[in-house]
Amino acid sequence: MPPKQWGWSEKDMQETIAEYRAGKYTHAASAAVAYGIPARTLHWHLKNGDDMSQSKGHVHQQLLTPAQEKALLDWIIHLGLLAQPLDCWTIGPFVKDICGSFPGKNWLQ
Repeated sequence: MPPKQWGWSEKDMQETIAEYRAGKYTHAASAAVAYGIPARTLHWHLKNGDDMSQSKGHVHQQLLTPAQEKALLDWIIHLGLLAQPLDCWTIGPFVKDICGSFPGKNWLQ
């Protein structure tokens, strides 16, 4: 696989770890280069467990818990089925009701 030019995804990380553990690469650094993943990041995932995704790693920095996020998503889908317009003025107050604080101006993006 040729090196990636524009970053990597969690799927890339999982594939890299799987191929490294299967013996396709003799060094983790060469596997990291093949997938365009920083070698230090791959080493961290190999050491600390490959189930630590980017979103799980930053859960303490997120405004909503995963359960609150699911509730918000269900509500957005419901409004979408009712053909209700969705924007920051519609979603923001609901987020405040869920977690107790109003999201910042760029939160929705």
